[in-house]
Amino acid sequence: MIDIKKIINPRRWCTWAGIRCRITAGIMLILCVLLIFFAKLAITQQRSRMLGQLENYGREVSQFIANISIVPIQKYSIYHLENYAFQFEQGQLIAFCNIYDKNGTLLTRTREKAKNGGKTVDHNANRIQVFSAEISENRISYGRVDVGLYVEPIYSNINRTTLYIIVGFCFGVVLIGGAVSFFIHQQLVRPILRLSKTTRTIADGKFVTSDISERNDEIGELAGSINLMSGKLNDSYRSLEKKVEERTAELYLAKNLAETSNRHLQIAGEEVQALLDNSSVGIVFVTNELKILRANREFFRIIGFDSEEIVGKSARLFFADEGEFHAFLDHSSQLDDQGLFQHQTELQKKDGSLIACAVQGRHALLSGGVQGIVLNFEDITSRLLIESELHKMRKLESVRVLARGIAHDFNNILAVILGNISLVERLVDQDDQAQNLLTEARKASLRARDLTAKLLSFAKTSDPVTTIEQLPDLLQISIPLALAGSRVTCELDLEDGLWKVPMDKNQIDSVIQSIILNAKEAIDGKGTVTLCCRNQQLGAKEVATLEKGAYVKITIADTGSGVEPHLIDNVFDPYFSTKEKDSNKGSGLGLSIVRSIVVKHNGAIFLESEPDKGCLVTLYLPAVGGDGLVKKKVEQIVPTGKGVVVVTDKDEAVHDLVKEMLSYLGYEHLGCHSLEETAGIVDRLAREKIKNVVVLIDQCLLEGKKKADILGMFTRKCTKVRLIVFPENKDKISQSETVEAGFDDILTKPVQLLDLSRVLRSCENNL
Repeated sequence: MIDIKKIINPRRWCTWAGIRCRITAGIMLILCVLLIFFAKLAITQQRSRMLGQLENYGREVSQFIANISIVPIQKYSIYHLENYAFQFEQGQLIAFCNIYDKNGTLLTRTREKAKNGGKTVDHNANRIQVFSAEISENRISYGRVDVGLYVEPIYSNINRTTLYIIVGFCFGVVLIGGAVSFFIHQQLVRPILRLSKTTRTIADGKFVTSDISERNDEIGELAGSINLMSGKLNDSYRSLEKKVEERTAELYLAKNLAETSNRHLQIAGEEVQALLDNSSVGIVFVTNELKILRANREFFRIIGFDSEEIVGKSARLFFADEGEFHAFLDHSSQLDDQGLFQHQTELQKKDGSLIACAVQGRHALLSGGVQGIVLNFEDITSRLLIESELHKMRKLESVRVLARGIAHDFNNILAVILGNISLVERLVDQDDQAQNLLTEARKASLRARDLTAKLLSFAKTSDPVTTIEQLPDLLQISIPLALAGSRVTCELDLEDGLWKVPMDKNQIDSVIQSIILNAKEAIDGKGTVTLCCRNQQLGAKEVATLEKGAYVKITIADTGSGVEPHLIDNVFDPYFSTKEKDSNKGSGLGLSIVRSIVVKHNGAIFLESEPDKGCLVTLYLPAVGGDGLVKKKVEQIVPTGKGVVVVTDKDEAVHDLVKEMLSYLGYEHLGCHSLEETAGIVDRLAREKIKNVVVLIDQCLLEGKKKADILGMFTRKCTKVRLIVFPENKDKISQSETVEAGFDDILTKPVQLLDLSRVLRSCENNL
């Protein structure tokens, strides 16, 4: 807004810009012009008059001298003529007087002539004016007279008179100008200045009135108008002031409401943004033309792009190919009919990798009332992998039920066979031919036992007995065994300072050997297997099915024939194999058991392959720091012991086999088929004060009972009784579970004589 005070002129009544000075100057200018005109006219008339008088005087003097010179000329009295001339030269105005005869001869010599050295006076000089008169009588010419008059005194008089006139006129102009200026100041300027002061006071917000409104002229009328304006402005100002106060109160209230609303909107916006950014799915706002307007943090994480790289661009940017994009467009056409569409597609990340996403879209009103689409993108790569794993686990479970039933009965039969072979080997001489046959039979039984163990391991893989081990130590043993007898070489690439791994050394050894063996058989000739170990810190969801933390990543790559793409998803299924079916290859249990062991170690296994380019197997095993405890090796001996061994098992064949073995080892065998019978036998032995008592109990009869529960069944306490679990295989129950349940040891079926002697000797040492 323009400040009113800035447009008010300062007081200028005393400057050339003031009305008083301008009017006075104008009047004086006009007067000066008029006075100059009349002064010039007066001076001109005075000059003409005085010059006329000089002219008349000169003619009269010359004529007078001519008249009085007639007689002397007639008488030739030069003396009288010179006397006349001399007398005339005494006058103030007469410069010289020359008398000539009719022939032009100078008759008199004047003083002026003498002064000039006899030279003729310059009659054309500006200071002398010459007058001539003819000397004649009765029309007879006797000569002429030249009289020179001084003009300078006349002009001096004229100039003096002119000066007096000019001074008089100037004095008159000054007097008139002063009078006019005083009159204008009193009658015009002073009232205007007072009105100006009044208007400035009004401009300052003080609505005063002027006291000169009583004048009966235009200034009085102007003062009255100003007074009227001041009154109306005062009323308007009061009214405006009241309205401003009302509006100010309203604006203050509106401002508070607006600030409150803005604060609530800001909080709501931050809450909405927080909801969007903390959503587990990617949310994208697009126009109907699929131009990206906005996206949340999860979507940027899914596709790997930044906000500046995709906002304002088409959604086609992150679809894998034209086919996926057109399929998305076909499904999005359902919006107009159903208001919702769902679709599963593949998106392409910034690094070029593909991810599976579930897409859901709805119409939404965006800013400006423009209708757009809200798209939800959920990364289902991990979910699909987990679903695939669950599907495999269901299939595995169904096969495990079948394998468990077959392996249980077969293992009991095999236990009898292997046990009897062990006994017969002790009874036959070492040089006997039957010893060789028994050795071959034992080897075949052991192979059958290993196959049964695989079935039971597959049917129910127990928790591993973990110790913290160094992988390089294990690999140095496992790899040469797996590659023995082949032309396949292995290249090891181990990271310095490789983390230690909590693992069941035997199980992980089986895993490594099984994978290396598969690679060797896939190469089928000369080739290379490359094994790399790296420390890796995984983030959340970085690898499906794995928690974030420290892992050792093991990659095993071969140069074999590879696996067809459509078969990769089945390689970990039980009884699935791409190998030839004979006695040595193609059982289909290898990789399924490998996978079960790795999963039990809280790890993961993946396989990648291209036909004719080999396979890449990737293992992740959890890693820890620090030194681990390594299990001590136990020497296998065949002791000769004393004591009673109570065998609790439902299978009579097992009783017969164990009875023969115990008899050979020097122990007394007592058999029973239930825990109740066992409790009765132990009570009897306690009454008989038998000291060394060992109880072998089939795991199937325990039904989850611990050692304390079994001892509680005995009516008489026997402090030197030892309880040993008798499972179908070593994976049925782990060493850690045995210790946790309080049992003294574990003996795995099918039992061998050396294993039985080792366990019994351990119990004797701990009695």
